[in-house]
This record gives sequence, structure tokens and C-alpha cells, in this order.
Amino acid sequence: MHTLERKRRRRRKWWARVWIAAGRAGAATVIDRELRNKYPDDFRNMLRMSEMHFDDLLERVRPHITKTDTNMRQAVTAKLKVDVTLRYLATGDSFKSSEIMFRVPKSTISQFLPDTCTAIYKALEEFIKVRSCAIFTLIC
Repeated sequence: MHTLERKRRRRRKWWARVWIAAGRAGAATVIDRELRNKYPDDFRNMLRMSEMHFDDLLERVRPHITKTDTNMRQAVTAKLKVDVTLRYLATGDSFKSSEIMFRVPKSTISQFLPDTCTAIYKALEEFIKVRSCAIFTLIC
């Protein structure tokens, strides 16, 4: 086997693309450092909730979505999961655009997003009211 072929095979063993693995200096960093402290209206626009409500939601879902780090890689933080999920729910952007924006692979987003949505639903279930309707009962 040629040396060039071995190098190509070794490159495929990376967990993530280089620009993703280089660091988490994506939108989550901007949300934390810039919007949260200096521009609360833009924070609210970005995630569709105030800082206080975001912090409350994060504390409610954190125990259900937190994973442990391994020797192979660091787990995605609960805060980043909530950031990505809220932005996805607010805009309906594709996983690819979220990947670029937050520097999290789209395959990873597709794995944690349903779990995070379920955790949010369970955490806020006491606040969710479904109005009963005569038309709804006729359909069912």
C-alpha cells in the first residue's frame, strides 16, 4: 500500500471536521459573551425568550440532557444543546445551517435535538394547556 493511501485513510479517522473540532467559538459564544451582557433584546430575538426564562429552562432540563465526557471526546454541554434546540424551534433552520452557526456536526444535532425537545416538553408540561374543543371531540 502506498504512503499516500495510508495518509488518506488516517484522515478519515477524525471524529469531526477540522473547522468544527478547532473550537466552539460559534454562535453559542456570541450569545453568551455579547448578546447576554450587552444586548438583551437581541438575545431575546435570537432564542425567543429572556435571559431569566432561558436560565430557568436550562436548569429544568440540564439533569435530563447532560452527558458525561469520555476519553475519546467531550460531550456537548446542556447549554449548547438548549441553544441549538431553541434556535431550531424559533427559525426552522436546517441542521446544516445550525452546524455552521454553532460548530456542532449535523449528525450530532440530529441525535440530541429530539431528546432535548422531549426534556423541554416534560419540564414545561405543567404550563402547557390544551383547550378542549367540540370540533376536536367530534373528530376523535
